[in-house]
Amino acid sequence: MDAEILNRFRAFLSNISPMNDAEWEYLLPNIEVLELEKDQIFHQAGEYSKYLYFILEGTVRKFTQQKADQITNNIYRNQRFVTDLLSAVEQKPSIYSFECLSDAILIKISIAFIDKAFSMLPTYNTIGRVMYQQAFLQESKRLREVLTASPTEQYVVFITEHKELSKHLSQNKIAECLNIVPETLSRIKKKLII
Repeated sequence: MDAEILNRFRAFLSNISPMNDAEWEYLLPNIEVLELEKDQIFHQAGEYSKYLYFILEGTVRKFTQQKADQITNNIYRNQRFVTDLLSAVEQKPSIYSFECLSDAILIKISIAFIDKAFSMLPTYNTIGRVMYQQAFLQESKRLREVLTASPTEQYVVFITEHKELSKHLSQNKIAECLNIVPETLSRIKKKLII
């Protein structure tokens, strides 16, 4: 595995809770580094959520398929843990797929291993608590945005939070991310230019 990638992941975890060499060595054999390309799906709806992914670099979209439409649930950037927590907790197939919106480097860890580590080591327990809080806050923020923001407001948030990414995505992909049709996106963009 790439030592630089692993060192960056360890530094992130150590910022949450200081980690000694023994704790890191315990985790290391349970890590898989994934270097994925834009548009690559790394978790498919219908699969059980058995892994937790940490986005070291890149942006990921969580979506579900509703007939011919893809409904985006959330978009995650660098330094985030992602998985379908409901599927993992309930031990049911996931309704979500996860797709890379850009080239990405992810750290993949088995949820079964994480649960074991949480119960054995205080450092991992702290990291787990922060990880779940982060996931809850991210999902809550997105839900609030969907329920209270207009499509125009959601577009402004998207291009503000994902400025570089939005330059490299097609208008159809941006519309998918916002759960609107491309024609609506065109009208929003024209209205904002005036």
